[in-house]
Amino acid sequence: MGILGLYPLQILQSGFWMTFLAVIGIGVVHPVLTGFIGSKNKWMNGLLFSLSIQLGTLPVVLYNSFTYPVYGILLNLVVIPLAAYLLCSGAMGALTGLVSLHTGMFFIGMGHFILWLYDRLSKLALTLPGARFVTGQPKRWQCFLYYGILAVFLYMMHWIKKEQDEAGLQSEAERRRDRQQKVLRLSSLVVMVLGLYCIPGGYRDGALHLTMLDVGQGECLCLQLPDGETVVIDGGSTDVSDVATYRILPFLLSQGISKIDLLVLTHPDADHINGMEPLLLDGRIMVGELYLSHVSEKEKWQEIMALAEALQIPVHYAAAGEQVTFGEVTFTCLHPEEGSIASDPNDNSIVLQMAYRNLQALFTGDLPTEAEDFLEQLGPISLFKVAHHGSKYASSEALLEICQPQLAIISCGAGNRYGHPHKEVLDRLEAIDCPYYVTAGHGALLLKTRGNHWSIEQYE
Repeated sequence: MGILGLYPLQILQSGFWMTFLAVIGIGVVHPVLTGFIGSKNKWMNGLLFSLSIQLGTLPVVLYNSFTYPVYGILLNLVVIPLAAYLLCSGAMGALTGLVSLHTGMFFIGMGHFILWLYDRLSKLALTLPGARFVTGQPKRWQCFLYYGILAVFLYMMHWIKKEQDEAGLQSEAERRRDRQQKVLRLSSLVVMVLGLYCIPGGYRDGALHLTMLDVGQGECLCLQLPDGETVVIDGGSTDVSDVATYRILPFLLSQGISKIDLLVLTHPDADHINGMEPLLLDGRIMVGELYLSHVSEKEKWQEIMALAEALQIPVHYAAAGEQVTFGEVTFTCLHPEEGSIASDPNDNSIVLQMAYRNLQALFTGDLPTEAEDFLEQLGPISLFKVAHHGSKYASSEALLEICQPQLAIISCGAGNRYGHPHKEVLDRLEAIDCPYYVTAGHGALLLKTRGNHWSIEQYE
């Protein structure tokens, strides 16, 4: 309370909550666990100490990182005992360094070695199978429910221990056996409740969710399909640094997405793909299939192709007429034609038409108006992803007249040097009475449908 009195905004910091809840884990959870189990084994007590901290901080970890470090409990067996030596190293280094620089460096060096060991062990743990479990971001009510269940669980353990003490069982073995039987029944109930209410997993409501992320001057669309599959179309930006680290990956992980079933890269411009290499290297999200367009400059795909080969991701080049189906959702490729290779990557942008129940959507990459060779295949659509960030050289009047979209979305950066979206395109949309949303002004856009109409939310 003293910290909050001086720095009230600390209540919004995850570090404050991690420290606070870790202390509760040590001071409240650990005594109950050790008293209940009654083990005098040093390693078991260390494991229980680590488990107590994990139980106390779990919701905060998931709320901020969206993943659970599976081997964290075991790592703490090394991290926690060395923490005291790390603190002593820092304190001694600071004090002795005032007298002798070499002595101070010696003590600081001990702490440096401990930190190096932490880093090496953490990286080693990440190479083990199932090192990170992607959960998504829990809702706040789920966090409160978790702590409620944990409190009940701890109270029941304390009550069972007290009941055994009063029953006066003759031997410790009998007491332990009785506790084990009761905790097994209690744990089954807790696991069931946690499974039903406390494990987040993104959207699982039977609807189709489409999110156009706010990546500045770039584009990234994520479709979470009714049956649980995920399709991502493009992922890059030219004005947001490390767009994968700070925009794309946090969103995907927060939704509990651990696999992209289909990753579509419409063309190899940086503002559409420069976040994909970090995403593939990160390792937390698998990719089922990579869908690319042919371009004359093959080197533009080289790094992506090399990564796909190393990660054994199947690669397929788009061709007009192909279809990919996930349950009731079908994606039809309208452009480019099979074998088509263009000198300008934009001309070979992949164009996909999505059909879901009564709705149609059109995703156009950066296709310019002169490459719109598929107009005769089109009809009315409900959703239109405006081509090339709203450039006046894309999304022709002819295309809009045929499609008559009910809703249009545009991805571009605020104050971008290209002037996107151009007034000419907005005038074309207004001429057919089509409402539009632009990420530069509205932020990320979330569209939801069950196949009849779209609802839209803005994250300004």
